[in-house]
Amino acid sequence: MSDTDPWSGKETVLVAEDETPVRELICDVLRLHGYTVLEARNGEEALQIAERHQGLIHLLVVDVVMSGLTASSVVQQLAADRPSTKALYISGYTDELVRQHGLLRSGKNFLQKPFTVDALARTVREVLDAAS
Repeated sequence: MSDTDPWSGKETVLVAEDETPVRELICDVLRLHGYTVLEARNGEEALQIAERHQGLIHLLVVDVVMSGLTASSVVQQLAADRPSTKALYISGYTDELVRQHGLLRSGKNFLQKPFTVDALARTVREVLDAAS
């Protein structure tokens, strides 16, 4: 990462992804771009980590389809205690399945799997920079 990296940041990002290789890739990419990263294997763990974390959590990167809590449930519960936390939804599933989870694929707050590391870094920065 250099000072001219347009996708870099110093914010804290909580990643909730149940596929270990995908979660590790996301976390590695975000760390390389300067972010502080908190890792969770599922929604329940994400909420536990958020509860224990003393500082701000600027962004939740959450897989739409995970075992246990749904992404929208995790976002809603996190927002109850941390209303300023933004969310970026990721999914490799079809439009119909994503809609069944109460989400739309359009917009800046959705990233379709598989994605490139550049697309991930750019989208995270765009969501963080977007007006609330």
